[in-house]
Amino acid sequence: MMDIESETKSLIEELADKCRSGLPITSFSVTLYDTAWVSMVFKIVDGVPHWLFPEAYQYVLDTQNTGGGWGPRESLIDSIINGMAGLHALLWHQNHSDVKGGQNPSNLALRISQAENQLRSDLSKWKPELSERIGFELIAPAILEYLKGQNTVLDFPGATILSTLNRSKAERLDITALYIDPAVPSTAIFSLEAFRGKLDYDKVGHHSHRGGMLNSPSATAAYLISRSRWDDDAEAFLRRAVLHGAGKGSGGVPASPEPRPICGADIERYNISMLRLGSWPVQGQVGQLE
Repeated sequence: MMDIESETKSLIEELADKCRSGLPITSFSVTLYDTAWVSMVFKIVDGVPHWLFPEAYQYVLDTQNTGGGWGPRESLIDSIINGMAGLHALLWHQNHSDVKGGQNPSNLALRISQAENQLRSDLSKWKPELSERIGFELIAPAILEYLKGQNTVLDFPGATILSTLNRSKAERLDITALYIDPAVPSTAIFSLEAFRGKLDYDKVGHHSHRGGMLNSPSATAAYLISRSRWDDDAEAFLRRAVLHGAGKGSGGVPASPEPRPICGADIERYNISMLRLGSWPVQGQVGQLE
């Protein structure tokens, strides 16, 4: 077994290597919501569509529980948003069975039915006016519309209130401002998936940073799905998220996968934390990054 000083040294060296190489350093864990969106991306190669991340779809399938939903059920709003995204991904794959590079399970219809039933149950208990998740007023109504377009209509007691909240939010948001180049900072970029059918995604590429849309895999996936022209940088961002994010190649994707620009300070904090635990800090790693 490694002693704590050796473990500390190994951890700091790993962080230093990632900082130098530009690989992701993030404390964000895998989210079903972002993974579901990434699973829906396909790319046309020589006229033939291919799933870009079949491992993300497999993650969605593997993490669906016996009740039809996706956990952990930390809050009702998270269960609802995850359930919406998961069901959307299942229906999307069912309706795109011609896309190569992946295979639907034989019990997909049952999975869809179970996911829908769990989501209906959750929605029946939901009071949207009491929810605190950022952006849900945009995201939830949008996905409900996407599901409706896939012949899945979900009525629930709080639907009218959600619609009112959505209108109030939308009235304060001019999405055409996203077309302005140079880019004007906007939190709407983080929820690009909410504007399919309303936004021309070919005109928002200038918001990309290292290929990501405000470092959001779900927004970047929706951007790729909805464009008429492929964006290689966006594909590269999603590949880094899948391969080097919190899921470590399992297919799971974190909410925000890219490294922060303060690696040296992060490593110094690790040093201090380890010192408090009784381990000596690793000397020289921060200086090597400068």
